Parts: sequence; structure tokens; C-alpha cells
Amino acid sequence: MELALKLDQPGRNGTLKAIEWTLRAPGEGELRIRHDCVGGNFVDSYFRIGLYPLADPAIPGVEGVGTIEEIGPGVSGFSVGQKVPYRAQPGGFATSRLLPAWRALAMPDEISVEVAAASMLRGMTAQMLLKQIYPVCETSLILVHASAGGLGGAPDTMGQGTWCNGHWHRKHT
Repeated sequence: MELALKLDQPGRNGTLKAIEWTLRAPGEGELRIRHDCVGGNFVDSYFRIGLYPLADPAIPGVEGVGTIEEIGPGVSGFSVGQKVPYRAQPGGFATSRLLPAWRALAMPDEISVEVAAASMLRGMTAQMLLKQIYPVCETSLILVHASAGGLGGAPDTMGQGTWCNGHWHRKHT
């Protein structure tokens, strides 16, 4: 039997309720993972208040790291026992979950499960902003508002050692 935190009643005073549930075997293109660590993300508060509806079983949690317990048909490139981080897929507030394999990534051994679980969405968003939306170059001037935490700290960290506006951008301590 598995445990999860189900969004019992979305709204201003949205509540999470601990439930027991049975997880089926992974289907085509899926992995079954046992969570090692999950990240709490601001978007989870939007699920809680009902701004973004969740389909049943309404389990929030959009990023985490788990150990693969079972691999569904049609999945390659992963092995049972491998640790994989994922992002942008509700269902993380549970002991185990099914995950579309295309959402999982290989994880280097030198990155802890805690760092990986808390960094996936922030890191991907910062990478998208600094490399894809507006590629930073030597003539770029970057202003990161509220870089003290959450998403704001990721572009600041990623920008270390980046040549911007004629200067090396470095984090000051």
C-alpha cells in the first residue's frame, strides 16, 4: 500500500489529506519510481487554491527524484535501481508514482537527491531565459529582481562567470 497527499478540497483554505492507494504496474512508456526526495514548488500553492485544477487523484508535487522500481513496455535507456529526477508532472506528493519516461532524466552521481529535487524547474526556467528566450552575450545587461530565493537565485547562479555588458558577472559574498 502506498501513501499520498491528495488535494481533498481546493479553494482558499485548500486541504491536503493523507490517503492510502494502490499503484498499478507501469504502462506503455512509463516508469514506476519510489521517491527519495520531492521539491515543493510555488505552483503547488496554485493547485491548492484551485487556480490550476488537478485531475484525479489530485496529488500535487511537480518535481522530485525517485529510484526506478519497475519499467513499463517501450521504455529504454533506464534501469531498475537508477535514480531519476523529473519535472513538470503533478503526482510528487506520494511515496511512489508512475511517471512518463520522457519526463525523467539521467542524474549524475555527484548531485544529491535533495539538490536535484529542489532545482529542476528553477534551473530549466533560468536556462530557458538566459539561453533561449534571450541569449545572454557580452552586450547584455541583466537585472534579476528578487534574486534572494526561489526562481530569482537560479539566473544569478547560472550567470556566474558569464560575460555580460563588458564585465564578468560574479556572485558577491
